Amino acid sequence: MWIPLLFIYFNAFWADVKSDAIPWKLVRDESSIQVYTANVENDAFKHIYATAVLPASLEKVLDIIKNVNQYKNWGYYCQKSELLLAKPNEIIFYYVSDVPWPLSKRDLVSQMLIHEISSNEVIIRSHQLDNYLPLQHNLVRIPQSNAVWHLKAMPNGFTRATYTLQLNPGGNIPAWIVNPFIAIGPFATLKKLQEIAAGKN
Repeated sequence: MWIPLLFIYFNAFWADVKSDAIPWKLVRDESSIQVYTANVENDAFKHIYATAVLPASLEKVLDIIKNVNQYKNWGYYCQKSELLLAKPNEIIFYYVSDVPWPLSKRDLVSQMLIHEISSNEVIIRSHQLDNYLPLQHNLVRIPQSNAVWHLKAMPNGFTRATYTLQLNPGGNIPAWIVNPFIAIGPFATLKKLQEIAAGKN
């Protein structure tokens, strides 16, 4: 179904931490990963907040996230990811998410901006770039994608990673189909990211 799309839509409201003003509900707590959902006014799709402990240094986790060409190794149903532009604090990449028949695959061009708050904390913001590439045949271009990763080094050498998530997959997928399963993609992505960080893949 639509679930493979869930990896790529992060935080439309650009929050860096979980806002107490949003009525978050814990929906999954497993393997040092917590996933919350919330209904937000004027948005048919539920928002996601997720947090995980990653068994690697902040530097290693940051390198994994910046290596966009390898997203297919840990992004939930990522079919293709391709670097388009790389600068010290900016990355632009193209992403294709596989979706089972009869739905169409989705694609996205995203700009990632990296802010090093300190040696122990990094915030990565991203959003879709409209009209950066022509529309592709048989792919649905994602109309809205905004993201925030918030990475903080932990005293034990691990990294606390959090992100918030809003999705608008585009096309004709109704929210009432998406919302009951919306936490599956983020959990699977963070679980795989834990394995990559631990060197298991």
